[in-house]
Amino acid sequence: MFHKFLFLSLFLTLAFQQLISQSAIVTEIKKTDNIFKENPRAALQALDALYDSDKKMSPPDEAEILYAYSKYYTRLQQLDSSLYWGRRGYHFVQRFAIDSMIADFTNILGGAHLMSNKPDSAAYYFLIAAQNLKKHKEYVKSGYVYNNLANIFLDDKQFEKALEYLQQGEKILLEQNIEAPFTGTLYGNMSFVYFSLDSLDLAKKYADKAIETGLKQEDPTARLYGILTLADLAARKNDNISALSHYEEAYSLASQLQDDYKKALCTAAMASFFQTSSPKKSIQFGEEAEDYFKNQLPRFRVPNLLTLAKAYEKDGQTAKAMEKYKLYGQITDSLSKQDYQKLKLELLEKYEAVKKSEVIAQQKSELVAKSLLNTRLFSGLLFSLVIILSLIFRSKMQKLKANEKLKSLQETKEQATMLAVVEGEQNERVRLAKDLHDGLANEIAALKMFTGLKNMDLNSPILNEIEQKLNLLHQNTRNTAHNMLPKTFVDEGLIASLQVLCNEYSAMVPVTFTNISYLSGKRKSFELFVYRIAQEIISNAVRYADAGKIDVKINDTGSMLTLSVSDDGKGISEDVLSSGFGFVKSRLADLGGNMEVQSSSGSGTEVTINIRYGD
Repeated sequence: MFHKFLFLSLFLTLAFQQLISQSAIVTEIKKTDNIFKENPRAALQALDALYDSDKKMSPPDEAEILYAYSKYYTRLQQLDSSLYWGRRGYHFVQRFAIDSMIADFTNILGGAHLMSNKPDSAAYYFLIAAQNLKKHKEYVKSGYVYNNLANIFLDDKQFEKALEYLQQGEKILLEQNIEAPFTGTLYGNMSFVYFSLDSLDLAKKYADKAIETGLKQEDPTARLYGILTLADLAARKNDNISALSHYEEAYSLASQLQDDYKKALCTAAMASFFQTSSPKKSIQFGEEAEDYFKNQLPRFRVPNLLTLAKAYEKDGQTAKAMEKYKLYGQITDSLSKQDYQKLKLELLEKYEAVKKSEVIAQQKSELVAKSLLNTRLFSGLLFSLVIILSLIFRSKMQKLKANEKLKSLQETKEQATMLAVVEGEQNERVRLAKDLHDGLANEIAALKMFTGLKNMDLNSPILNEIEQKLNLLHQNTRNTAHNMLPKTFVDEGLIASLQVLCNEYSAMVPVTFTNISYLSGKRKSFELFVYRIAQEIISNAVRYADAGKIDVKINDTGSMLTLSVSDDGKGISEDVLSSGFGFVKSRLADLGGNMEVQSSSGSGTEVTINIRYGD
């Protein structure tokens, strides 16, 4: 049904000498599989050494190393690094036409986007992977990726789309006469989709095929999916005895598999089944499902909460029922807002397209009307008088517009001058960050490696301590370089880097980030300037406000960028309020911006930044 994470097997490397052939590199990468299981950091260091050992390696060799990096960080669930190396590898194999590795990197990117809760991006990359694998006649892998594609849409209950990919996976298996390890699971998914689309005969057919294949391949998951569908079909036909028997059998299988997700599916179905006949059993199974859904699958939580609310109500536990109804309403409203925003954007795009057509038609009509009028007035004195008056009026208007434009250009020039100063400062930060990361950090890493190698024979306590301090110094240097120029900012821009910044500070105080609106296309220096200001204000709030939560919002009107940081902390005293933020206020004023601070003792603080950047 739902497989959130798609991981490929990882091949890692340990090497300290130059390697020339691709087969040698692949051999060295495979040797580090066991190293990674015991010590991921050592495996990454070995991979660094291998990558640095030969600067003139062939494109296939380099592609293998890029793939190893991306798989390592995927296994470690370091999503920013996984996406960085995955994108780098994907563009690399495209540039050098290494088509056989396209699917490797798109699978990595699909899995990383899925873990980042970006199902649309995940589906995009998985589809590329499936088509590439089919092209290279890797039919089993291609069918498996189609099955995972379907799972993405099953999670959002887009059953028609899910069925489309499941049928493509089945078609590949039938055409090639293959019975893959996931065949039973694919049939189980198809039975669930057909049941959800009210195609009950087809649901029964594929449920039986899932059970049959599961028994043949000793695949309990396939059997469980098939049995669940049979239970749902029996419940639909009011055959309660058969339904209960199937539900209990499915739950028993899920317990044997020790799979909390599958157990939650079974208990949620059983809670719905017992809702009318036995409210206490419905509550028992519903609460078990709720324990899983509330942390893992909020969309699945909604119908289960409604079932629980009705069961508590029927059991006479009014307070509990109202609690569940309230939770149900809150989550439903939250999900509806998300869907509404998506729909609003789609409608806005359509509206703008229609509006543009109307404006073009109106302009054409006005041109025709003006042409006719000019022709009729051309022969008369009145036309001449109108022309003279029009010229006078036009001259005044042009003069007025010219003055306004001159004023605007002057303001723009002043802002551009300050931006140039800011950009120079940011470029210097970039240079220093790169020097720290590529120069000093690498030299420290090399010294640490040399010390470790020497200490392997000596086992000196002093060398051990030096090696530990070098390791700490290496990490601090990399952290300093990152703070000066975050990798997320370089790769994905302002909004993504603000989100990562808030996530990092949430380890100390819950920090939420809301992107109300942001228009891309701004200069990098401008965006980095905004990021630095946000970093300073959020840092102050985390360190000094004693807050329980911090809210960060950004809004972009097309001419004005507004950043607000609010907390529920102790507030700012009047003397600090009058003298604080001096440098930031001054710099903002130079860029046509301003800062507003609202604070009172014990009631929190709200800092609002406004920067005008266009007309």
